[in-house]
Amino acid sequence: MALTGCFAADLADAVTTAINAETWTQTFTAVRPKRWLVRHTAQELQTLAVTVVPALSTTDEANWTRAEDEWVQAVDVAVQEYIGQQGDCDPLGKLVEAIREFFLHWETELGTKAAECTGRQFVNGQNSLIAKEHLEDLNTFTAVLRLQFTVTDRG
Repeated sequence: MALTGCFAADLADAVTTAINAETWTQTFTAVRPKRWLVRHTAQELQTLAVTVVPALSTTDEANWTRAEDEWVQAVDVAVQEYIGQQGDCDPLGKLVEAIREFFLHWETELGTKAAECTGRQFVNGQNSLIAKEHLEDLNTFTAVLRLQFTVTDRG
């Protein structure tokens, strides 16, 4: 994988590659839009969409040393599909939970930086598995999983 020079983008690319290398219960290809925004048309959501984008990052100065810089970088994984009024959320919920488990302690190295997944949470409002308003108003299953990585720069 070629590095872009933007660590947040490179980490999102690595997450996308890892997701696409696995075999899941649903068929899909995860994508990382260069615009860092998840926005799909109703037509696009007729099939399962898995989108990976960089999220907000924070710097924890308490963890810095002369030998290495350390910070937190988050990556969001959105799973969306139009399911209609009678659709079944169970298979999609199972997929989201499987992706969450896959990234438990997942690690990658990008250049001089090492990243370990140290946190996983749903960011759909009230920390629920799915975005309730998308299901109610749009008949669309939407789950956003935020992966939090502790990043160490050893360079």
